[in-house]
Amino acid sequence: MTEPRRSLPSRLLGAALVVLPMSWVVLAGNRIPGHPAIDLVGHVWTLWNGSLGDPTRSELVAFPYSVDLMPILGGWMDIFLGSVLLRIGVPLALAWNLLCGGWLLLAGVGVAVLARVAGARQDAAIVAGVLAQLDAYLLFHLYGGRTEQAGVGVMALAVAGAIHSWRTGSRVVAVGAGLAGAAVVWTSWELGVILAAGMVVLAPGIWRGPRVSGAVRAWLLAAATTAVCAGPLVVSFLQRAAAIRALDESLPAQSASMAEAVGLLGWLGSSGTRPALGVLACILLVPFRKKLTRAALVASGVVLTGTWLLAAGPSPGWWVPGDLGLTAGLWTLYQHLPVLGWFHSPERVLVWWTLAAPVSAALVWQSLVTSKGRTVLLVALLAASGWNLYTSPWARISTWAPPSDPAWAAIRDGDSKGAVLDLPVVHHAPELVTYQLAQLSHQRPVPFHMTLPRLTPARPEELVKRLSIAQWLDTPRGGGAPSAAAFEADLETLRRDGYDWVVLWPSHRTQPPHRVAVRAFREALGPADARGQAGWRAWRIEP
Repeated sequence: MTEPRRSLPSRLLGAALVVLPMSWVVLAGNRIPGHPAIDLVGHVWTLWNGSLGDPTRSELVAFPYSVDLMPILGGWMDIFLGSVLLRIGVPLALAWNLLCGGWLLLAGVGVAVLARVAGARQDAAIVAGVLAQLDAYLLFHLYGGRTEQAGVGVMALAVAGAIHSWRTGSRVVAVGAGLAGAAVVWTSWELGVILAAGMVVLAPGIWRGPRVSGAVRAWLLAAATTAVCAGPLVVSFLQRAAAIRALDESLPAQSASMAEAVGLLGWLGSSGTRPALGVLACILLVPFRKKLTRAALVASGVVLTGTWLLAAGPSPGWWVPGDLGLTAGLWTLYQHLPVLGWFHSPERVLVWWTLAAPVSAALVWQSLVTSKGRTVLLVALLAASGWNLYTSPWARISTWAPPSDPAWAAIRDGDSKGAVLDLPVVHHAPELVTYQLAQLSHQRPVPFHMTLPRLTPARPEELVKRLSIAQWLDTPRGGGAPSAAAFEADLETLRRDGYDWVVLWPSHRTQPPHRVAVRAFREALGPADARGQAGWRAWRIEP
């Protein structure tokens, strides 16, 4: 039987893989897509910090202690690449958007390669790649600033390499698979865990499929390549994280895990972090098309079912986590394992569905006999993906730019590079995002870090106890402002500790009204030395 005539030219389909990545970069311009919340601002900040020196450490936060960032961030591939872009003069927003566009392109290419290995023709594989780029899991993490979780493409390449090296015994393919596996670990240690666990389950299904005599040797070579290229990172991460983190964090992590879990059926609703339902439905049709062996189907089914149950978190529910009233789920057992309990995000294991759904859609698409049928199905799948994104609550995308207020120049310039104390003192709050965004402009050390505060030595409550002005700003309904003598005593403490500036921000967390606080500061310290467009005022702490 002759192969059905292709409905669309392969070159046109191939060009489709670059449309979304280029659109991201061009349309975003000098702004960053997404809401400027903790994850996104923190990741942009880490990118900027990496351009100044060692990306894994910083003396610019947790002043005066400095902080080890390795245990805080899940992956370093994008930080290293982005730091290189910044060092050669690429603006921060453009560097970020180039990284996001790169992850989108890699997701399309990686899933297309996986589809080819699964038996899809070239045109069908490209359809899979485009659908992967429109997957809500991928875009949700990109918009949210979790670019390390957007490494769908390298994960797809690792799986494809493992399958193809088993079938062919090729040493070149095996090395490529090993490099892709190492890239997954460098991209995100969480994705590395998800990939390793999934491959353990998939291995029996691949084992019973087509292979050559050198298949086992190819897999050993792939594993050795991954170990050599990613092993040093894993060892360094474990050593540095274990120095400040408990090996079992299951209890303190329960609330975080519940917040990032999904309802077993609720995930199929309008959560917007899954493939479109039309694309997901294609998974059910693949068995009837006999594209996979029985063993591969069983193994794939176990991976998909297992990750679905894991994603329900520590207290499973049908529609929202916990509504079944169960005190423990599959995730609870997983999270009690040493080190693995550091992984607090059940929903992220659903990345396997982001790989399986577009590949299944490609296999169903190419199985249609007529070009008209393939065209109709392609339009339906693209429309379903677009509608899924349109109705997603997180997809109301705003954009923002790194601060460019010229008033920061007064604080940034000067021979002394002492720290900045932002008032009121807050921690792990929206205001702290504002403070760290401001740091991109003034480029001086600040006392806190906004992510995983328990992993940093600086404690806001300790600083509040030491400073009368911080206590006053933290006091309900304000009360009497500190005296000029108390202000001067605070300034002497800050001078001794290495601070050069105090910045007073308008904030709903400032217990006295902002105008009252400004008047008190002016009476005690004189006119502000700098005043920003956002309403902040800054006073220099004279030596």
